[in-house]
Amino acid sequence: MKTYIWTAPTRIFHWLLAIGFTVAFILGDFDNLSNLHFAFGAFVGVLLFFRILFGLFGPTYSAFKDFQIGLKSQREFIHSFFSKGKIFAGHNPVASV
Repeated sequence: MKTYIWTAPTRIFHWLLAIGFTVAFILGDFDNLSNLHFAFGAFVGVLLFFRILFGLFGPTYSAFKDFQIGLKSQREFIHSFFSKGKIFAGHNPVASV
């Protein structure tokens, strides 16, 4: 049986953020579609607001308190990256920064 680390809300957030940012970026080149550009920008802003809430109150791997941002963790990750050592579940220390 396959075990998923990322919850459904985290996966949905990720794809909606990618789509929203891409569409807003593309629509930025068209002056006649500026209302849609602003709407998608607001959509991305709302997504980020809810991600912050999810990071404060969400499950283990999505919570900010699970992020390993210390220098010791960074060195350990870089060392294990080249030696195929430790496997990091969730955010690795570099991604946590």
